[in-house]
Amino acid sequence: MATLQELLDLEGVVVAGEFDFEGRMLDYEAKMDMPEEMAQMAAQFCAAVSVMLNTMASSFADRSGMNWVPQRGWTYSGGSGPRASETVVGGASSLRRPGPTLMSCSTLWT
Repeated sequence: MATLQELLDLEGVVVAGEFDFEGRMLDYEAKMDMPEEMAQMAAQFCAAVSVMLNTMASSFADRSGMNWVPQRGWTYSGGSGPRASETVVGGASSLRRPGPTLMSCSTLWT
């Protein structure tokens, strides 16, 4: 399992954090100015999306017969101009700014 610092050391990553399914930020490291309140909001966002995707994947797996669970992770990318991406794998997340390197994390839910 990668440490937060190892994730933060990847090119383009500006924040790495660990959260739980309740939306609590367990720990985070940042290269940018990120107040604790913003980190907590990010943890709530990541947990909410992860729970929603778990529900959708489980329902889809039941109906399709395809193996969609357990969830391994997800990525969000958006914005206009320079875009930002959020990658979530297990209970870890990383926020990255545009760059040539693809983001990869290896953390599992506990």
